[in-house]
Amino acid sequence: MSSAGPPPPGSPAEAVPLQWLPCGLVEHFKWLCYRSAEAGARIAQRRQAEAADAAFIGLAHASMLEHCPCDGLGPATRKLLQLLPWGALLARSDEAARQRHDAMLAELLQVQDLAPALKARLNEVVQSLAELVSRVCLHPSRDLSAEWGLLTRCVWDAHQCYWRHPPWRGVNLGGWLLLEAGPSYELWNEVTGAEEGEEEAEGEGEEDGEE
Repeated sequence: MSSAGPPPPGSPAEAVPLQWLPCGLVEHFKWLCYRSAEAGARIAQRRQAEAADAAFIGLAHASMLEHCPCDGLGPATRKLLQLLPWGALLARSDEAARQRHDAMLAELLQVQDLAPALKARLNEVVQSLAELVSRVCLHPSRDLSAEWGLLTRCVWDAHQCYWRHPPWRGVNLGGWLLLEAGPSYELWNEVTGAEEGEEEAEGEGEEDGEE
């Protein structure tokens, strides 16, 4: 009996998990996360018309996410990405919604066509936007530092889902090559004070010569 040969190229046995996703797909996923969380917040506020508007826009992004070309992304995983954001905000206050959301997240973490780091970043986008909408819409505060931190984290995680190039590394030479009054105010005052004194002395000398 002859043994089976190596799998043909491109077969599932040779499939490599995706390290990145197309930029367009990530952007639609990010806006789906935001609009679905907004719809949940408006429902909690009993603002049904605004909830319907947000849900409609979220569905549009979900549809675009379904049709974005991405080689190697299976239909089951794509469907999970469409459904996962919808329960993220409700999971924070409803036990049944939390269990459904956790089960869906566990299912996403088990898929084989996404690399572990990519799955973690996608989940961070979902969670950070749900928390951001919760803070802004349901629990507003005058101090927006936490909200800005969540927004920054979301943008960075989404960026890492599609940016394939190595990070740029550099050095800021501004503090070495430029002298500004703010960081070096003591030296600045000494120099400007000396210059003003010289100008006054020159002006007095000119006046004495005219007399």
